[in-house]
Amino acid sequence: MPTLTVECFEEFQERTKIQDFEIITYIYQAIKKGLTRGYKKVKVMKVIMKDEPGSWFDFYLEDSEWLNALNVCLDHYTIQELFEDCIEIKNLIDTYPKLES
Repeated sequence: MPTLTVECFEEFQERTKIQDFEIITYIYQAIKKGLTRGYKKVKVMKVIMKDEPGSWFDFYLEDSEWLNALNVCLDHYTIQELFEDCIEIKNLIDTYPKLES
């Protein structure tokens, strides 16, 4: 599981708000793993906060959030021109409803 180290919780909030590509990548990888293994929830990353030594939390996504998250990932991978990943994300999006049945 990836680890994201930030100065403080506010930095984590800001990076998620602006849809930081590192976080987008972790989300994509976690959802991909969750879909292939049939999970209902995935642990995306461990977040460590430097301003509070020993303070950390695990960031999770429920399967009800995955489709929206994959669409956000697709947008960002398109901007980065990572087209092979875009194809894979699009395939996950297209098969997502079928995986729920």
